[in-house]
Amino acid sequence: MNGAKPQFGLGEGVYYACGDYAGIVRRLLIFSIDLVVILFGAIAIQVAFEYLPWQGKPGWLPVATWLGLSYLYLTVLKPSPIRTLGYLLCRAQIVTLSGGRPSFVRMTWRLLLILIFHPIFDLIWVGIDDDRQSLRDRYAGTCETRYKARPLGHGAIHLTHYFAAGYALMFPKVMRR
Repeated sequence: MNGAKPQFGLGEGVYYACGDYAGIVRRLLIFSIDLVVILFGAIAIQVAFEYLPWQGKPGWLPVATWLGLSYLYLTVLKPSPIRTLGYLLCRAQIVTLSGGRPSFVRMTWRLLLILIFHPIFDLIWVGIDDDRQSLRDRYAGTCETRYKARPLGHGAIHLTHYFAAGYALMFPKVMRR
C-alpha cells in the first residue's frame, strides 16, 4: 500500500452559484422556443416536399427527414457553441458535471430520458432540486446554466440516493466542498 486513500467517486466535477443554474421559467422558455422551431421545421419540410417534383407521393420521407433534423437539432446543435434558438434567446448553455460540452451519446441519452420522465414532473423536480437540475439532467450527468457561467468551485462526483414515491433513485451529483 502506498498510503493513498481509496477513490469511490466518479471523478472531479464543478458546481455553480445557485443563480447560474437555469430555473423553471428559463427552461420553459427554452422548451417553448425550441418546440416552435421544431414545429415550423415540420411545416417547412412538408411544404418543401409538396413542391418538389416527385414521381409519386413521398409518404414517409418528409416525416423521416423531420425526425432526423429534429434529432440533430436537439442532440448536436444544443450543446454546440452555436446552440439552439431557445438557448440563444434565453442565454443558456448545457454542460456536463465536469463543466465540459456534452457528447452526442450523452445528449441522445438525455433526449431518450424524456420517454421515462414526464416533462411536467421533470420541471417540478427543477423547483425542488438544490442545483435546479431536472431528473433528465441528473441521470444524463448534465446541467443547464446561464451562458458563460463560471464554476464556483470543484468537488468530487458521487452517486446520490433519493427515495421518492416508492422508488429508490440514484444519480451522479457534484459534492460541494
